[in-house]
Amino acid sequence: MDAMLDMPVHTAILRAVVLSYYMVFGSLWDVVLLTSWLLWVRGDLVFELFETLNSHFFVRGATVAIAAFSSFKCVRNRSRAVEPPAWDGPSGRHADKTESQLEPLFRRYLKHLVEQSPGPLVVRYIPSGIAGAQAETMKSSQARKAPNTAAEMDFKVLTPAFYSRFVYYAHDFEAIFCELNENNTIWVSKPELLPKLVIKKQPPPLLQTTSYLDYGYFMAIKNMRQRPERIERPLTSSRAGTATHSQKDIRGFRLSAMDGYVLAHEDKKARHVYRSSVLKLFVADRIAMGSVDILQLEHLVLKLLLAWIAMF
Repeated sequence: MDAMLDMPVHTAILRAVVLSYYMVFGSLWDVVLLTSWLLWVRGDLVFELFETLNSHFFVRGATVAIAAFSSFKCVRNRSRAVEPPAWDGPSGRHADKTESQLEPLFRRYLKHLVEQSPGPLVVRYIPSGIAGAQAETMKSSQARKAPNTAAEMDFKVLTPAFYSRFVYYAHDFEAIFCELNENNTIWVSKPELLPKLVIKKQPPPLLQTTSYLDYGYFMAIKNMRQRPERIERPLTSSRAGTATHSQKDIRGFRLSAMDGYVLAHEDKKARHVYRSSVLKLFVADRIAMGSVDILQLEHLVLKLLLAWIAMF
């Protein structure tokens, strides 16, 4: 702390501005390198500052800001959680950033499933909440050969929340039927055709990649994956007697089929978008009350704190 007192004011301000910009706008490796340097060279100062966090004005102010923002997000997310029953029309809200990033990946994955279907199948996919996204007709290889014998099905997404919820499931069959029957985030014209789409004969995908970064990300996704909470809806007289309590899932989660598809068929940029979006969702559930916005705010405050520590 004596170094801070002996440092000229203009030097301290300049260093704080430079390091703050470096930590906030730098790449991931920039943050890792600077953090490692702090712990190696000035680890004693870091621990000394953490011991006096209760009296540190910056940390107290940041804590109040996070608490206020968290309360606001909690109330807003709670109001979103109680959604109206499924309706046969456009979504009531626009997709957020995470949902917008996951929609093109889900679209391509659904198209992959349709193309791999053993029978003649045509699926008309209708997205929700994505500006400019158009409906798309997808055909299996057998449907292209014999279009007159193909079974047709509409797959409509009723709310963009489906895109972020789907990645929580390790099993496609469970994901589709839970979101169709329990949470009403999708609508399917012919549910009896779903087994042709989501039931697969091949074994679960293995985590195979030559990238250590992909391996680390997808191992974290595999270990943190858990079934999403059921969407709460106001009970009606017809549903009052069918309400059930959520049960704890004791199965071991694994790499999902969509994880395997992304690793095997998507390019480097798409893999980065997918793994980052999914991992943010899973981490936010544990330390940010399920809000990616709160998680990003916590990340920003942490980087600013490290930058200010580095100036001493």
